[in-house]
Amino acid sequence: MNRWLPWVMALVYVGAAAVSTWADLAIGTFSLAETLTLGIAFTAFLGVGVAIAVRTGHVIGWLYIGIALYAMAQNAMASVGEYLIRSGGSHIVYALSNVVFHWPTLLAVMVVVVPLLFPTGRLSSPRWRWLARTFGVALAVSTLLNLFQRDVCFSYTEGGDCRLCPSSPGAR
Repeated sequence: MNRWLPWVMALVYVGAAAVSTWADLAIGTFSLAETLTLGIAFTAFLGVGVAIAVRTGHVIGWLYIGIALYAMAQNAMASVGEYLIRSGGSHIVYALSNVVFHWPTLLAVMVVVVPLLFPTGRLSSPRWRWLARTFGVALAVSTLLNLFQRDVCFSYTEGGDCRLCPSSPGAR
């Protein structure tokens, strides 16, 4: 197992955080409280994941790294997408960031997968296979249903109209 790969993943995470912060500053939506909250929460996941993956190569470490990268990559996609929309560019990045990412996926991995694979990195016995399979099917169905949601815009004006997505009713 490569001992340097977790560190490369950490650099990708830092790069995504920098891109997200740059885009938020460029469009004037930077929020120190939101940035610190997201940063502290997922940097903790990244730190624990890197520590575990470097020392042991354990699957739990890689899951924690994946959780942190998943959250920060979506945050960067949403920020860059909003920047592109406001500067007259493509709308697809913002829409994709909201379709690809949804909280049930992230929470499910944290609450179901990590405990199922703890402490050995494998299911503790064959009797847990039904839960793992049920979880996999439910996650796939949830993600597919998320692809077909009608309104992928999460940036609204005070009146409730979508201000970024021109395909939405009442877009500005």
